[in-house]
Order: sequence, then C-alpha cells, then structure tokens
Amino acid sequence: MSPEDRIERYVLQRELGRGGMGSVWQAHDPQLDRCVAVKLMNVIDRADAGLRKRFEREAQAIARMKNPHVVQVHDYGVTRGEAPYIIMELLEGEDLAARLRRTKTVEPAALAPILSQMAKALDAAHQIGIIHRDLKPANVFLTRQDGETVVKIVDFGVATVREGWVESQSAPADGSQLIGTPHYMSPEQTRGRSIDYRADLWSFAVIAYEALTGRVPFKAMEISALLMQICMDAPEPPSALVAALDTEFDQFFIRALAKEPTQRFSSARELAAAFTELIAHRVERKPTKILVVDDEPDLLLLIEHCMHEQIEQRRYEIIFATNGYEALARLEEHPDIDIALTDINMPGMDGLTLLRKINEVAASVKSIIISAYGDMENIRRAMNYGAFDFLIKPIDFDDLETTIEKAAYEVRETRRAMRSIEENEALRMLVDTAVMERLVPLLRIPTAMTGEAYVASAAFIRVDLAGHNRQAQGAQHHIEALNHHFDAIVAILDSHGGVTVRFFGDAVLAVFRGSDHLVRTIRACGEIHGKLSEQTSNHIGAGIAHIGIASGHITAGSTGAPSKHRFEYSAFGEVVVTARKLEAAAKGGQTLIIASQENEVLAAFKNSTTAAVIECEPNDTSIIDNRDRPMPTQVVTCMDQAVFPISTNSTWSMSGATGRSARRSSQTATIGSGVDSIDGSGHRLRYCTGSFHPVESGISESVISESGIGEKTHRNPKE
Repeated sequence: MSPEDRIERYVLQRELGRGGMGSVWQAHDPQLDRCVAVKLMNVIDRADAGLRKRFEREAQAIARMKNPHVVQVHDYGVTRGEAPYIIMELLEGEDLAARLRRTKTVEPAALAPILSQMAKALDAAHQIGIIHRDLKPANVFLTRQDGETVVKIVDFGVATVREGWVESQSAPADGSQLIGTPHYMSPEQTRGRSIDYRADLWSFAVIAYEALTGRVPFKAMEISALLMQICMDAPEPPSALVAALDTEFDQFFIRALAKEPTQRFSSARELAAAFTELIAHRVERKPTKILVVDDEPDLLLLIEHCMHEQIEQRRYEIIFATNGYEALARLEEHPDIDIALTDINMPGMDGLTLLRKINEVAASVKSIIISAYGDMENIRRAMNYGAFDFLIKPIDFDDLETTIEKAAYEVRETRRAMRSIEENEALRMLVDTAVMERLVPLLRIPTAMTGEAYVASAAFIRVDLAGHNRQAQGAQHHIEALNHHFDAIVAILDSHGGVTVRFFGDAVLAVFRGSDHLVRTIRACGEIHGKLSEQTSNHIGAGIAHIGIASGHITAGSTGAPSKHRFEYSAFGEVVVTARKLEAAAKGGQTLIIASQENEVLAAFKNSTTAAVIECEPNDTSIIDNRDRPMPTQVVTCMDQAVFPISTNSTWSMSGATGRSARRSSQTATIGSGVDSIDGSGHRLRYCTGSFHPVESGISESVISESGIGEKTHRNPKE
C-alpha cells in the first residue's frame, strides 16, 4: 500500500502506525474535504473469516457507543480487492504510551482527569455489553480541544461483545490462546477463563499504576513467569517506588488490583472517583508549586539555594523551564502549579507572550514577572497582560517570598471561589428552584440550620419503565428514559404549586404547602399517571407511576456532615415515611392514601372548586406503619382517578378530569362540573362546585343525562 492509493473515495496520504490487526493511515476525503483516519486490515489476515469478523465487530462496537471519549467511526466497508477498512475521525496528539516515554510518569493531579475521561468511555462500553480486553497506554489517545486535554479510547479490535451479558466470544478454556497485552491482562484473562467488564477495570488500574510510578506492577523476562506473578503476587506499593506518593495510594491499588474480580471497584467511574478523592485530600496539604521560567540555569540554582529551607519543609516545590514553550508543556504535565515566575526576554516565546498563554490555559495560576528591565513600559504591559506582580533583578528574596505568599493566598481563594461556582451550578441542577429560594436565606443565618416545620402533603412518586430491559438497552438508555419522565413529572408538580424536594434514583419526593395542598397533590398525581401513559409513542417508551400520598406535619431543612461542609436539603418525618411506604405498596398506575385521612380528603374536595367523582370498589390493600400496626389504604387508580376506602373492604375513587366516566356495577356518573357519586352506605352524593349533598338512591345510568355544559339534570324514574 502506498500513499498514492485510494480506499474507495479516500486518498491515502501517510501511514500513522501499525498494530496486530492492521495499519492506520491518514487520508483525505475529497467529497467532504476533510482528513480522516483509515484502518486497513493486514493482507495476510484477510483470508481468515474469523479475523475479518473481528475487524467488522470493531467497527460495529465503536459505532454503537457514540461517546465523546471513544474514537468515532464514520464508515465501514470492503474494497473491490476484498480489503476490509474502517473510516474513523483523525486524532491529533499523542497516546499515553508516548507521553510516558517522554515524561516517565504523570503527576497525580494531571492523571485524575485522564482517568475520569477514560472511565466515561469504559462505562459507556460496559453498559452495552462491550469489553475492550486490550486496554493499555498505547490505546489511550490524548488530543487537544479548545485548549483542554481530551481522552479517546481507541483500538477495539479484540473487544468482546456480550449479548444479554453472555459472552459471544471468549478465550479457550485451556488457556491456549491469550487475547490482549500480557502486562495489562487480568488474572482471569491469563487463565483463559470467561471474563466480564471487571477485566477492563484491572487493566485500567494497571495503566494508573504505570502512569504514577513509571513501571507496570508486574514484570518478568519470561511470559510464564509474568502470568504467574499476575495471578499470585501482590504488586509493590506505589509509595515504595515514588516518595511523593503516600500510603493512601497503596490502599487504592490493593482494591483496584484485587485478584478476585468481586473485590475490585464496581465500575470504571467508581475507580476514577476514588482516585480523584485521593487527589482532593492531597491538595489540602500540598506545597505551593512554583514554575520558574528563565533561560539562565543559574537562576534555578540561586532560587533552590536561597529557598532550601522552604523546599525541605515541603512548603515550596520548584519546577523549571527554559522558555515559554517548555513552560506550557510543564503546565500541562502539572495542572496543580500555583505560581509562575518568568523572565521577559527568552528565546522562542518571550515572557509577555507566555503571560497571555498562561491566562488562557491556567486561569488560576498567578504570574510574577522577574526581569532586569524595570522600565515603565514593560511593567505596564505585564500588568495589562494579567501579571500578579513585577520584580526587578537582582532579586530581593525576602521580597520574593512575601510576594509568593500573597500570590499563593490569591490562588487558593480563586480556586475556592471556582469550586463554589461549580458546586452552585451543580446545586441548581439537583435542587428545585423553590427549595433554593427557601434554603439560601436560611444559610445566611447560622442558627437557621435547624430547619422548619409546617403542615403539608407529601407525594412519593416512583417511575417504573414499562418494557425497559436494562441489560439489553443499557444503563445509559435507562437514565435517559428516567430523566425524560422526570422532566414531565416536575413540570406537572410545578404547575400545581408543588416543590420537588429530592430525587431518589427512580423516585422523586414532592411537597405541597399552602391552601388546598391535599387537593393539589391528588390532582397533580392523577395528571402524572395520565402523562406517563401517553409516552407510548415516544422512543423512550411508557412509564408507569407508583405513588403514595400522606398529609400532616412535615419537617424540612439541610441535614448532613457539618465537619465536611456537606448538606442536603430534604423533608422528613412520619408523613414522608408513610408516603414512601404507600408508594412501595402501590401497584403500577395507582396512588395510595392512608384510610385515616378519608375525612380530610372529603373535606378538602368539599371546599375545592374542582369537580370530582367518588366511586365504591373492593380493596384489601394494607401497609405497616412505624409501629408495625396494619393500616387500611386508599388506592388512587391510574390516569386521573384517586381511590380510597371507606372501610377495610372497600375503596372510593376520585377523578378530576372532565369528560370521563367512573363505574361501579351498572351505575355510572359522567364527570362535569357537577358529579353524582355513592357513599359507603349506598347513598348517592351530589358534588357540585365544592359541596356534597345527598341525592335519592336507586338512580340508574339511564336517568342521568347532561342538559348543558357544566350542568347535570337528574330525573326520578317515577316522574
């Protein structure tokens, strides 16, 4: 294959690399005028049907994920010469293996975002049953987008696709064939056993170990000895290899590299989150990291000599660069740098240009200019470009230390403010606006953290995704479906004056305060049933609600761990507990209301201007309260009806929609602004614009007719 050749319409330009399955080329797509990457299957492998199928499966696996951290596939095909090919996005940058060859190790603070992005890609793959099986630094590509490092997982050539979480292809049981790269293979892979996604988690941990320490955890001259180490030996603690790593990293890798898959982290995201938590703890006690940029190496020696005490006490950590370009590379390798000390006149990129670049790539870093040229023009330009301060050589080190301490304080405050902004944005995503309006004033008053108490109605609403197969459709689809239904639910709650207090996985807690709170709660829940059942035509699929309603005294406020500054606003108390237990007892499409609140419901609707129909039905449902005492319940049926019993063997139903019918035996009442209903003694009740009154019993459906909009005429059969 030569650069002049074509693959269909794609013109090959240059070879980028070779692997076990084929070669990768840069190519030009003249039709769309863009550069792409073309992966060609090796000539020697094209006659092997199994390898051709694996090559095709790689394209299909990547195309299924559609994740920003997985290299994207544009096309797949076979040339007239029977050469299979995959057209992919062209990535510019370097893989993690090249980075490690250049830098030996990666700083923990720089590794954390790499692991987090890898975790997103791996979880996306695992959720749809794809296991990479060959994770290694060479398959982790680092590219730049909008000034930030973006991680892409590549080369799914030996990936396993599991249908219904059963492997469609596994290694031979006798271990005669090993698929993957030995240094990164899990113990179960080395034994040739059937594997699941936790094999990728092992490889993920090996990559992290190598990036931190500069070496893989298991290494031997012979393959048999290497496989024995992986299965039998414990890796050397990272703290024994790198003095800057404390024993917390040792504990992390004990779990991450557990021989037994069940003892590892449960997902890639959990592993990455645990690593990020380690970094957060280190940041609290880390030294001030200073980048010194100057083309005079004597300056570094002078700074190290004059500040040796601070360096020995780990108050300062010094990193050196000889020009602006090298300084930007150091900033990428050490994203936790706090301060940059830079000269103005340097070869390549001068200090003032570097100053502008630092503001673009590391906004929180404070830059201090140190120059022999102290003229006003240079000082003004430096300050206009964002310099924190300007010092003139020869250096007064007492003045420099004071300036560094001031700058370090500003950096800490800036980063704390940035974290607060991020946390506030996250809080706005997680907390209802009405809760925020109530919570923020309370946070300004130290004694107000005790919360507040009020009378209200609580609704606990759980969404059951009808017909959803989590294993087949993946967790991502499951989350998208839940969020789609939650969007509709919250809109309905808002329209009825409810406050969305908290989400609990597939459920949501809402509280209704103020006048007619119970009526509004029932109306909202009825509307939710109807709305979810209407989603059958949507690609998300239908949802079925299970709802529990309780009314009474509720306590609300921020609870959590004060020492960690972590609080969550919530509502709690017996009313909330009852609503949650009622939800657990409710069938799909039902709302349960406790029988002891029957009179409260009747009184609420008596004073309501909204029409309702009440119907008697058998019901045996009961729950257990906090005192383990059986309690009869009231069932609210699906769509827009609420049902509750008058005795332990009957229920009443309530409906707030016009134009619907409620039935018991042969008796029917058509709902309008006036409604006929039957009480527990067989008496028909007349409910019209907020009042109940008896109506003569024994009236059949044939004698109820509608004489006009919003009116009912009732004729006695004797008339």
